[in-house]
Amino acid sequence: MEKRRPLRFFIYTLFALALLGLVTNLTTNTSTFLRSVFIFVGIGATIYLIRYFLFFRHQNTDELKKYRRAAKASQRRRLKTGHKSTTTTKKMIPISKKRTTMPPHLRVIDGKKSNRKGRASL
Repeated sequence: MEKRRPLRFFIYTLFALALLGLVTNLTTNTSTFLRSVFIFVGIGATIYLIRYFLFFRHQNTDELKKYRRAAKASQRRRLKTGHKSTTTTKKMIPISKKRTTMPPHLRVIDGKKSNRKGRASL
């Protein structure tokens, strides 16, 4: 841990001086500072785009071609069989909006329980 302490102090000092320089440059020469920031961002974006178009763009073209071919075949197959999209044909009603039937308000009347046996059955 003792070996890292001077390195950590050096890094914190470097960050503090960089922050102080940015604030000073921003307050004294605002237009020059903003112009240099935009130039830095523009150069970074240009380097990124050149790197992307030269190296990463051509790697996935085979997979993309296979995906497009499969999508077209699937679409042709669907048109031949006459199937429509299942998501648009069914109308889904949310469970919370379904109408629930409320039971009628009934009152229990005590009567002769022996008469139940003589009822007509359906």
